[in-house]
Amino acid sequence: IKTFKQGIKFNPNYHQLHYSLALTSYNLRKFEDAEEALISGIKVNPYHTSSHMLMGFLKYDQKERSKSLLAFFYFLLLEPEGSRANQVFQLIEQQQKHGVQKEDNMNISISVNSDFDKNDFGTAEMMLQLLEASKHTEENENKSEFEMFSNTNNSFFKVLGEQRKGKKGFFWDFYVDFFYDLSKDKQMYEAYSHHVYQSKKDDNNSEWINANSVQIEKLIFWLKTYKHTY
Repeated sequence: IKTFKQGIKFNPNYHQLHYSLALTSYNLRKFEDAEEALISGIKVNPYHTSSHMLMGFLKYDQKERSKSLLAFFYFLLLEPEGSRANQVFQLIEQQQKHGVQKEDNMNISISVNSDFDKNDFGTAEMMLQLLEASKHTEENENKSEFEMFSNTNNSFFKVLGEQRKGKKGFFWDFYVDFFYDLSKDKQMYEAYSHHVYQSKKDDNNSEWINANSVQIEKLIFWLKTYKHTY
């Protein structure tokens, strides 16, 4: 840790040093130090995939579901396929289903955190549970898994964006602003949903990807030219 910190002082614009410091701190369960190092590294290089993945794991371990999901969604935008993407996608699905259980055809139980209103992201997390529960209703019974995945995420991003006013911090400035802007562009968001869904190995999704390569290229260009403010 001392060596990494010395290296950062010598060359603060080398993002790999920030990531190495974060990973070492994370492995030692020094979560606050790990988060601080990850934020510093992402500010230097917002396209470093492993930094977003580690941020997702860090917030998953801290049971901060919204923050974990936001970091994982950004990771999948940068790395939508492969073993790491598969692992991340499974954790996204797990967190979206958290606290929701279908007991039988007539009953769905939802477990709500009693102090959700003390959490800046509490309303969005409650909405996630309601959206997950709604997947079992007649209204959604004919929708594909992809449609429900895309609709759920779109609602999640928009609710966070609408709650943005007055909120401060890296997750609001970097992730929420980005995904809220993405959700407001119908074509761009459609491309994003298909792009990050690739690890599911869905034939219909693969066909869409192959038929809309130009739209995917536009998405990547939009990502590379997006101006984060933090």
